[in-house]
Amino acid sequence: MPKLPPGPRSSVLQSFRYVRDAYGFYRDLQARYGDPFTVPTLNGTLVVTGHPEGIKQIFGSPAETFAEWRVGVIEPFLGPGSVFLQAGAVHAARRRLMMPMFHGERLHAYGQLFREVALRQAARLPQGEMASMGGLAEGVTLEAIGRTLVC
Repeated sequence: MPKLPPGPRSSVLQSFRYVRDAYGFYRDLQARYGDPFTVPTLNGTLVVTGHPEGIKQIFGSPAETFAEWRVGVIEPFLGPGSVFLQAGAVHAARRRLMMPMFHGERLHAYGQLFREVALRQAARLPQGEMASMGGLAEGVTLEAIGRTLVC
């Protein structure tokens, strides 16, 4: 089996660190282990990246590199057919279908689309009042997904 990227060892300790400060957690691990890096969780091991090159490296790895993540917790959110919940040949086949969506020009176009959507959604916020960032994030996400799938 191919080797996974470096990362910390303790899933319990990492879970506490994540709950306390998720962004700081990922930032610290990336600084310490590089990108991509591996994170042990109570559900199994994850490989994390924040860069296009890391995505290429992960998606370019042989399917047998990755074991099935314990899906019971997230299956209701992603659905049983999600590529994130597949393993082996099924995962590889679905991943191949997705690859064209992650090529350079297409990603750049998505970035422009997401920026436009975020600015439009933010313009709807009431000025001088408290606003729900959860509501803003939900609006951006739903509109961006809808527009991306239509493109």
